[in-house]
Amino acid sequence: MKDIQPIHTFLEDFKRIIAEQITAISELIKNNTIKEIADDYFKQKSSYRPESFNVFKLASDRYYRENFHSDIIKAFLNPEEGHGEGCLFLYAFIDFIKKSFPKISISRTKYKNVKVEREAERIDILIKSEESKHCIIIENKIGTVV
Repeated sequence: MKDIQPIHTFLEDFKRIIAEQITAISELIKNNTIKEIADDYFKQKSSYRPESFNVFKLASDRYYRENFHSDIIKAFLNPEEGHGEGCLFLYAFIDFIKKSFPKISISRTKYKNVKVEREAERIDILIKSEESKHCIIIENKIGTVV
C-alpha cells in the first residue's frame, strides 16, 4: 500500500508554503520592489512604439474596392506582414480549403516558406513556395447581391 501523507501533515506543509509566500510578498512591498518593477515595465512599454498592424492603412482612396479587399487578404495570408502571427492565418486558410473542398489535395507542409504577392502577372494574390513548387492562386471578385 502506498504511503499516504496524513491530512494534518499536508495542511501544515500548505500553511508553511502560504506563510513563506506572504513573507516574500511583504518584503517586495516593504522594499518598494514591486513599484520599481512596475515603473520599469511602464517606462519600457511607453518607449516601445512598433508599427502597429492596421488593415485600413494598406489601401488608399485611389484603389478600387476589389484592390482594397485583395490588399487585406494578402496582408492576412502573408506570414511576413506586420500582424505578427506568422503562418497562423495562412494555415487557417489552408485548413478551410481542405475542409471545404475535400477533393483538393493541399497540405500545410507544402507552404512552410512562402512568398505572397499582389498582382503578380495579373494574378490578384499569388501564394507560392519555391521549395515545394506549390502555389495558391486567388482571383478576387467583388459582386453585387440583389
